[in-house]
Amino acid sequence: MKKENIKQLLPLILLFGGLIYTSIAYLTSNVGLTWRHYLGILFALATGALYLYKLKYFKKVLGATLLIGTFNVLAFTPSITTVNISIASLGVTFQPFSLIGLLIFMAFNGKRIVEILGIQAPSEPPAGIYYLDEEKFEKLKENYQWKSIEELNTIITSGKFTIEAVEAAKKVKEEKTHPNMV
Repeated sequence: MKKENIKQLLPLILLFGGLIYTSIAYLTSNVGLTWRHYLGILFALATGALYLYKLKYFKKVLGATLLIGTFNVLAFTPSITTVNISIASLGVTFQPFSLIGLLIFMAFNGKRIVEILGIQAPSEPPAGIYYLDEEKFEKLKENYQWKSIEELNTIITSGKFTIEAVEAAKKVKEEKTHPNMV
């Protein structure tokens, strides 16, 4: 099994570990199961089945299962431990066990989550905007000084060159056709 696959399975292993612990506690003590436990078992089994049969949907369903569990709809441990954080009259209740699984999931799938949510990282230019690689641009500009106007036009109009090459060709052509303007 690849290292990447093991990373993807860690949150699911955590869920199954919690459910095995819950089952043992149920069978050996007087712990009762609630509808949240049964729903948690159902979601965990469905997620495990997706890993085996429809890997394409596995990550999405695992993320959804962990998110639903985090907000106290599913239970994966014998006692449903919740934490409530309130600011003024707004409060959020969550389960630490599921939150830990969700954080592990997010750590290994950060790029995919960003892609799904449509969030762009600060280092990336906004959609439709391309920043020139200045070093590459300057090097190409030096190389294009020896090209004829026809060769520069070919670079500009062919559509086969990088944006740095096209911009360098435009700049050199402008310098050659209007030497006093630059």
